[in-house]
Order: sequence, then C-alpha cells, then structure tokens
Amino acid sequence: DGQPVLLSTEDHTALLRINELARVPAVGSGVNVAPTAALTQADLMRLYRLPDPEDGYNYAVLNGQVISLQDSAYETLQLIRVARAVL
Repeated sequence: DGQPVLLSTEDHTALLRINELARVPAVGSGVNVAPTAALTQADLMRLYRLPDPEDGYNYAVLNGQVISLQDSAYETLQLIRVARAVL
C-alpha cells in the first residue's frame, strides 16, 4: 500500500532474508511498479507482462520492485503483511 511501516526487529530480519532470497524478473523498460500487496499472481503477470513463475515460486511487489520468491519466503512475506494490517 506504499505506507511506511515500523517493523519489529524480528520482522525486519525476516524481511531482509526475503530480500536475499528474491529473484528479480525482467520488467519492461519504462514500466513503473506500483507499491501494492493486493494484486494476485495473475494480476502481476498480466500487468507487468511476466511469464508464469517457476514451479515453487510466486511473484510479489516489495520496495517498489517485482520479485520472485520461493513459496516459503512468499508465505513469510504474506504473514508479515497480514500482521502489519492487523496492527
């Protein structure tokens, strides 16, 4: 949603690990990536013209960049987002 978030040390460490595990797929030149957590996999692929992710991977938007994450890292990112929304 693009809003600044204060993360706990544990959540910040998890987010840094996610960044380390992320792959950055090629997005067309001149394409601006909107900071949103609400897009589905199909939305991301259609909007940014991405190929189907590899088996065991999902696309996400993090820090204004489209990334590809292994399922476990993607689930961790989604849990952080849910926890942030509740707080």
